[in-house]
Amino acid sequence: MKRLFRLARRGQLWLQRNAARRGRWTASFCLWLVLLWIESSIPGGGDEGGLSIPLPPGSDKVVHFLLFALGGFCLLPVLKRGGSGVAGGGWRWGILWTAIAMALLGFLDEWHQKSTPGRSGGDLGDWTADVCGGAFGAIVFWLLTRRGPEPESGVARARLEEGRVS
Repeated sequence: MKRLFRLARRGQLWLQRNAARRGRWTASFCLWLVLLWIESSIPGGGDEGGLSIPLPPGSDKVVHFLLFALGGFCLLPVLKRGGSGVAGGGWRWGILWTAIAMALLGFLDEWHQKSTPGRSGGDLGDWTADVCGGAFGAIVFWLLTRRGPEPESGVARARLEEGRVS
C-alpha cells in the first residue's frame, strides 16, 4: 500500500512540475480533438452497416462523460497562464472556461454525429454528460496539481516528497 501511495505522489509531483509546459498539453488536447472527431465519424450499426458495439441502455452517457473528462483534463493547462489562470482569473475561471469550451465542443460533436450514418445526434443527455465530464476532468487536473503551503524546512520538504507528512 505504501508503494501505491508513493507512486501516486510521484505522479502528482510530475504533474505539478510539468503543468506549466503548455506545448505538451496543447499537443495532448489536439490529439484528443482528433480522436473525438474520428470516434464521432464511425458509422453506427443497423442497416447502414459499420461498427456495432452492444452497450447497456444509458451507458453511452458514461462514455461521453469519460471522453470529455479526458478532454477537460488536457484543456485546463492549455488555458492556464503562468499559474494565474485564464485572463488572470485564477483556477476557478480556468475551470469555468474549460467547461464552456467543453459545452461548445459537445454541441459540435452532437451536430457532427447527426450527419454520420447510423448515429443519432442532438441528444441533450449526451451534451450534459459532455459538459459535466469536461468540468470534472478540469477539476481533477486542478486537484492533482494544486500545491499546498510550502514546507518550512528542507526536512519537511524531503518528508513530503517521500510521502511522509509530519
